[in-house]
Amino acid sequence: MQKYSEAQTDENLVPVLNALKERMYQGGQLLVPVEEDPNDPGYYLFRRLSDVEKPVAFTSQAEFEKIGGTEIKPIDMDSLFKIFAEDPELPGIRLDPKGSDVIIDSARLQNNLDAEEKILNIEPTEQEYEDDDTVTFSKMTFLDYKDYADGKIATMETPEELIPVNVYAEENSDYSLENGDVCNVEIFGESEDFKVYNDFDERNNADGMAPISMIPTGTFSPNDDPDFKENPTIYFSGKVLGVARHPEATENEYNCAALVQTYDMRFTLLFNYDGELEEGNYISGMAWLYADIVKDAGGEA
Repeated sequence: MQKYSEAQTDENLVPVLNALKERMYQGGQLLVPVEEDPNDPGYYLFRRLSDVEKPVAFTSQAEFEKIGGTEIKPIDMDSLFKIFAEDPELPGIRLDPKGSDVIIDSARLQNNLDAEEKILNIEPTEQEYEDDDTVTFSKMTFLDYKDYADGKIATMETPEELIPVNVYAEENSDYSLENGDVCNVEIFGESEDFKVYNDFDERNNADGMAPISMIPTGTFSPNDDPDFKENPTIYFSGKVLGVARHPEATENEYNCAALVQTYDMRFTLLFNYDGELEEGNYISGMAWLYADIVKDAGGEA
């Protein structure tokens, strides 16, 4: 939000919207100024603050205290967005007006609701992957490189939902890429923290996360951590499209590889697993991503 406040571009707004979408998906709340309806005690109305032209909400108690002077109530983000997106008298919402000060219009809020509904209702079928389950690359749009540890990470945007994902750039990466270049990238991920599920139903009943979903945890901090540093990680849930075993793996090697279709991208997950695993299973967890960032990595298994 601070980055968008400093430069209000669509590129900087995308991570804000994605953060809101993921927090909304996780059941997040915002603090909203209210006042009791004089005609209906116990019923609260949204209150407009005199020095702010749009209705406001706050991401934390600390942000609210920068203004103060009124009562606030926590409201689920999805409920709040529905109200602000559908009421023509509420043209949008302003977040943390004395802080990052992000203004989001009703159309953007509706897009967030549509995206949440799409995530929650994804139910992949075999037909969805029937013709391309050997393709190992993802079509991504290159945004930029950033310094990371002893190398660089590339921020890549997914094709449909435009989710910015950080991927560690391997040594054969093309550093002449420009913002907007479309790349077919063969992405790999390493994981020590994961769970395997037999099928869609078992994954769907496990927790609140959709069976095919992805949170780019390395791209932004959902908790506004001031010490957050971007990194090449995601929290994912996805369908296994293919499996390869490495029974002779040493203690420093992974003994299993799985091609995983997660939300709006796919990657090859490397991990240690001795249990049963086959095409059609589901897997979720944290993954550290890396790839040769080039325009066309091929992609046939």
